[in-house]
Amino acid sequence: MRGLFSGIYGLFRGMYGTDVFLYLKYGTTGEGDHGCDFIPIGIITLAVSLILGVLFYYIVNRPTWNNLKMWGAFALVNAIIGFLVGFLWVNGIINENPTPIYHMEDGYEVPATVGHALGFGFANFLVAAIFFFLVAMVLKWKSSNCANAPF
Repeated sequence: MRGLFSGIYGLFRGMYGTDVFLYLKYGTTGEGDHGCDFIPIGIITLAVSLILGVLFYYIVNRPTWNNLKMWGAFALVNAIIGFLVGFLWVNGIINENPTPIYHMEDGYEVPATVGHALGFGFANFLVAAIFFFLVAMVLKWKSSNCANAPF
Protein backbone atom coordinates (compact mmCIF):
# COMPACT_ATOMS: atom_id res chain seq x y z
CA MET A 1 0.00 0.00 0.00
CA ARG A 2 2.96 2.29 0.57
CA GLY A 3 3.78 2.13 -3.12
CA LEU A 4 0.19 2.77 -4.21
CA PHE A 5 -0.48 5.81 -2.05
CA SER A 6 3.08 7.14 -2.37
CA GLY A 7 2.70 6.94 -6.14
CA ILE A 8 -0.61 8.80 -6.08
CA TYR A 9 0.64 11.54 -3.76
CA GLY A 10 3.96 11.65 -5.59
CA LEU A 11 2.16 12.95 -8.66
CA PHE A 12 1.34 16.13 -6.74
CA ARG A 13 4.59 16.58 -4.78
CA GLY A 14 5.35 19.79 -6.65
CA MET A 15 2.54 21.37 -4.63
CA TYR A 16 4.14 20.68 -1.23
CA GLY A 17 7.81 19.86 -1.88
CA THR A 18 9.87 16.75 -2.54
CA ASP A 19 11.47 16.75 0.91
CA VAL A 20 8.08 16.86 2.62
CA PHE A 21 7.06 14.00 0.32
CA LEU A 22 10.11 11.99 1.41
CA TYR A 23 9.45 12.78 5.07
CA LEU A 24 5.84 11.59 4.78
CA LYS A 25 7.02 8.46 3.00
CA TYR A 26 10.03 7.49 5.14
CA GLY A 27 10.41 9.73 8.20
CA THR A 28 13.32 11.85 9.37
CA THR A 29 16.22 9.42 9.26
CA GLY A 30 15.35 7.29 6.29
CA GLU A 31 13.23 4.28 5.56
CA GLY A 32 11.75 2.62 8.59
CA ASP A 33 11.90 5.64 10.94
CA HIS A 34 8.13 5.71 11.18
CA GLY A 35 5.28 4.34 9.16
CA CYS A 36 4.36 5.82 5.83
CA ASP A 37 1.99 8.72 6.48
CA PHE A 38 0.47 8.37 3.02
CA ILE A 39 -1.28 5.13 3.97
CA PRO A 40 -3.55 6.51 6.73
CA ILE A 41 -4.12 9.78 4.86
CA GLY A 42 -5.05 7.88 1.69
CA ILE A 43 -7.29 5.41 3.53
CA ILE A 44 -9.12 8.22 5.35
CA THR A 45 -9.57 10.12 2.08
CA LEU A 46 -10.80 7.02 0.25
CA ALA A 47 -13.15 6.09 3.13
CA VAL A 48 -14.70 9.58 3.17
CA SER A 49 -15.16 9.38 -0.61
CA LEU A 50 -16.83 5.99 -0.27
CA ILE A 51 -19.11 7.14 2.57
CA LEU A 52 -20.22 10.25 0.69
CA GLY A 53 -20.68 8.22 -2.50
CA VAL A 54 -22.90 5.69 -0.71
CA LEU A 55 -24.76 8.55 0.96
CA PHE A 56 -25.44 10.26 -2.38
CA TYR A 57 -26.28 7.21 -4.49
CA TYR A 58 -28.08 4.95 -2.02
CA ILE A 59 -29.23 6.84 1.08
CA VAL A 60 -30.29 10.26 -0.25
CA ASN A 61 -31.06 8.84 -3.72
CA ARG A 62 -33.80 11.32 -4.68
CA PRO A 63 -34.86 11.92 -8.27
CA THR A 64 -34.51 15.68 -7.81
CA TRP A 65 -30.83 15.15 -6.91
CA ASN A 66 -30.08 13.33 -10.17
CA ASN A 67 -28.12 16.22 -11.67
CA LEU A 68 -24.61 17.55 -11.94
CA LYS A 69 -25.25 20.39 -9.48
CA MET A 70 -26.10 18.12 -6.54
CA TRP A 71 -23.39 15.61 -7.42
CA GLY A 72 -20.93 18.50 -7.62
CA ALA A 73 -21.98 19.67 -4.15
CA PHE A 74 -21.17 16.23 -2.73
CA ALA A 75 -17.89 16.15 -4.65
CA LEU A 76 -16.98 19.60 -3.31
CA VAL A 77 -17.79 18.61 0.28
CA ASN A 78 -15.65 15.49 -0.20
CA ALA A 79 -12.75 17.51 -1.60
CA ILE A 80 -12.96 20.06 1.24
CA ILE A 81 -12.85 17.24 3.79
CA GLY A 82 -9.85 15.85 1.88
CA PHE A 83 -8.15 19.24 2.10
CA LEU A 84 -8.75 19.40 5.85
CA VAL A 85 -7.42 15.87 6.39
CA GLY A 86 -4.24 16.61 4.42
CA PHE A 87 -3.66 20.06 5.88
CA LEU A 88 -4.30 19.06 9.49
CA TRP A 89 -2.15 15.93 9.22
CA VAL A 90 0.92 17.73 7.86
CA ASN A 91 0.38 20.79 10.05
CA GLY A 92 0.26 18.47 13.07
CA ILE A 93 3.60 16.95 12.06
CA ILE A 94 5.10 20.41 11.63
CA ASN A 95 3.83 21.54 15.05
CA GLU A 96 4.98 18.45 16.95
CA ASN A 97 8.34 18.09 15.20
CA PRO A 98 10.65 20.95 16.18
CA THR A 99 13.42 19.72 13.87
CA PRO A 100 13.32 20.86 10.26
CA ILE A 101 11.86 18.40 7.79
CA TYR A 102 12.57 20.43 4.67
CA HIS A 103 16.18 20.08 3.55
CA MET A 104 17.60 22.39 0.93
CA GLU A 105 19.97 21.01 -1.70
CA ASP A 106 22.80 23.39 -0.83
CA GLY A 107 23.25 21.98 2.65
CA TYR A 108 21.29 24.14 5.06
CA GLU A 109 17.92 23.35 6.53
CA VAL A 110 14.72 25.35 6.39
CA PRO A 111 11.83 24.22 8.59
CA ALA A 112 8.61 23.15 6.96
CA THR A 113 5.97 25.84 7.22
CA VAL A 114 2.23 26.16 7.08
CA GLY A 115 2.71 26.77 3.35
CA HIS A 116 3.88 23.18 2.97
CA ALA A 117 0.83 21.99 4.92
CA LEU A 118 -1.46 24.10 2.71
CA GLY A 119 0.23 22.68 -0.38
CA PHE A 120 -0.33 19.14 0.83
CA GLY A 121 -3.91 20.03 1.73
CA PHE A 122 -4.53 21.20 -1.83
CA ALA A 123 -2.87 18.05 -3.17
CA ASN A 124 -5.19 15.94 -1.00
CA PHE A 125 -8.11 18.09 -2.23
CA LEU A 126 -7.32 16.89 -5.76
CA VAL A 127 -6.79 13.29 -4.65
CA ALA A 128 -10.14 13.33 -2.84
CA ALA A 129 -11.87 14.69 -5.95
CA ILE A 130 -10.34 11.92 -8.06
CA PHE A 131 -11.30 9.26 -5.50
CA PHE A 132 -14.89 10.56 -5.39
CA PHE A 133 -15.16 10.50 -9.16
CA LEU A 134 -13.89 6.89 -9.27
CA VAL A 135 -16.21 5.83 -6.45
CA ALA A 136 -19.11 7.50 -8.25
CA MET A 137 -18.36 5.61 -11.46
CA VAL A 138 -18.56 2.33 -9.53
CA LEU A 139 -21.61 3.11 -7.37
CA LYS A 140 -23.86 4.97 -9.78
CA TRP A 141 -24.96 1.95 -11.83
CA LYS A 142 -26.98 0.36 -9.00
CA SER A 143 -28.64 3.59 -7.87
CA SER A 144 -32.39 3.64 -8.49
CA ASN A 145 -32.76 7.42 -8.82
CA CYS A 146 -29.30 8.95 -9.25
CA ALA A 147 -27.80 6.64 -11.85
CA ASN A 148 -27.39 9.51 -14.33
CA ALA A 149 -25.38 11.75 -12.02
CA PRO A 150 -22.85 13.19 -12.79
CA PHE A 151 -23.60 12.32 -16.43
